[in-house]
Amino acid sequence: MASSAGVALNLGSPPSEKLARGNFILWKTHVLPALRGAQVTGLLDNFDAAPPKTVEVTKANKTTAQEPNPLYGHWIAEDQQVLSYLLNSMSPEILAQVVGRDSTFELWTTINNLFASQSQSRITNLRIAITNTKKGTMSSSAYMAKMKSLGDELAAAGLPVSDPEMVDYILAGLDRDYDSVVAAIGAVKNSITADDLFAQISAFDQRMEMLGDSSSGGFHTSANAVYRGHGSSRSRSYRGRGGRGRDRSGDRGDRQPSPSNGSGGFRGRPRQQQQQQVREQHDFPECQICLKHHPVGARICWWRYEENDQEEKEAHAVSYGVDTNWYADSAATNHITGELDKLTMREKYNGGDQIRTASGSGLGNKENNS
Repeated sequence: MASSAGVALNLGSPPSEKLARGNFILWKTHVLPALRGAQVTGLLDNFDAAPPKTVEVTKANKTTAQEPNPLYGHWIAEDQQVLSYLLNSMSPEILAQVVGRDSTFELWTTINNLFASQSQSRITNLRIAITNTKKGTMSSSAYMAKMKSLGDELAAAGLPVSDPEMVDYILAGLDRDYDSVVAAIGAVKNSITADDLFAQISAFDQRMEMLGDSSSGGFHTSANAVYRGHGSSRSRSYRGRGGRGRDRSGDRGDRQPSPSNGSGGFRGRPRQQQQQQVREQHDFPECQICLKHHPVGARICWWRYEENDQEEKEAHAVSYGVDTNWYADSAATNHITGELDKLTMREKYNGGDQIRTASGSGLGNKENNS
């Protein structure tokens, strides 16, 4: 029944988040505790219906008359305070749809009818969300907070999620990195709470973070650089001038497609023409690079060094972190280093071998490699 101790109700301030299209369940969760505290929830379902406005009173002369009912005055005072509290907690777009509702019961009924279908859709979406939510790139704390929020919304809608169900939902959303945690929990006979699960996941994350920090600084392969100005890699064996190539023997490809005669084969040059070409080639200066005879000498040699070739090799060099620590190795017979202060005993290398670095440059004994 409605409180009859006094007319003034202590409902507190209306919720800061006004009732709108998408937050009916949360709004209802904020409003109901205040109404229960004031003991006026009977006004919502009309359990505390309005008493008669007047009552029949018998006077001293034994006549009857209608007089105002004092209970109705108390009821109307409480009802209008609750009505005002609810209206103040609604957004303008919702207020426009409840104009003309003069009692708490009328207002509450209209609101529930307005959001009934939307509430059911919201519950369905929440159940789908809590089932399909994955941790992905979220941190463990953000993932657990999101799952807890979905569980709280379902509870507010009248479908609370039990601890075992929440644990199953959380474990289903973890990726393969947490397989060891899932296996450990599956081996436990006693049920685990969602809070305990969060503690285990947090401890696992801290452990993996420590292991990751201790193993950092290893070998890192750089992405292959794209050749500049080339659609594909080049070979030094062929330079492709005039559609003809040259192999290592220095001979040009003299074979050409024969005229279209249906055979699809090749026809060689006449022997006399080939002999004349050899005599003409010997009239050319000898190349200092390939020792062949061709016009202008080394300037157009197929084996001439090109700077672009070195750039292409360097483009594929791998970058790696240098480990400055020194480790004893009893199986090693020789050591090399670019920092002589690392060696207490050292001896100059007099051999002819060379060491190739990742960039393609060579290091060794200059005297023996000159």
